[in-house]
Amino acid sequence: MKSMFQILFAAAILAILAACNQPDFPKYTDLGDLRILTVISSAPEASPGDTVTFTPVLSDLNGQGRTIHYSVEGCIDPGVGIGVEPACSTPDLASMQSGTVVIPAGSSQTYTGSVASFSLTMPDAATMFAYRSAADQYNGVAYLVFYRISIVNGPSVDSFLRVIVTPGSKTQKNQNPAVTSVDVNNIPITGIIPMPGSGAHFRVTAPAGSSETYQFM
Repeated sequence: MKSMFQILFAAAILAILAACNQPDFPKYTDLGDLRILTVISSAPEASPGDTVTFTPVLSDLNGQGRTIHYSVEGCIDPGVGIGVEPACSTPDLASMQSGTVVIPAGSSQTYTGSVASFSLTMPDAATMFAYRSAADQYNGVAYLVFYRISIVNGPSVDSFLRVIVTPGSKTQKNQNPAVTSVDVNNIPITGIIPMPGSGAHFRVTAPAGSSETYQFM
């Protein structure tokens, strides 16, 4: 006789398989509805008091050039890496921003691309490194930046990213990767290209010596 655990386990597997076969399962590679594709940070690692600029990249193909509302807030990482929910229970008041983004309409009233940037100043060293060990300070403390977009009477989309803050005495800091070109079938992409009709070779090339080394305490 099967145990109750075996029956429940089998039922769970069947439910998962059934869900995977649903025709309306989201296709995250397909653009259409309001999306945050990424938020690019000018400095993935910074010193206390540094000003960092962030550039969101949005997609709203079905939006007909509508106005999008945004809000920003930041805080010292409460412990996302150890399972704490990514949220600012006590946001940095100096980081809080809000406004609207008017998506520039294309020839077919669609848009995917970068929107207006915003800047945040990292907390001072006393705030950032309070009660932190020497190892924590050397390796860096994460500052979380939350970016939310929404539309009137519609959904909202949330995102967050980390900026690692290390002491100013640490002069060699992590930088964004340098990219020489993005190629399709060994030809650099210089603008919008049509969707390939068959298999294509895609690669990103970087300059020699662009790989970074770092130390960890």
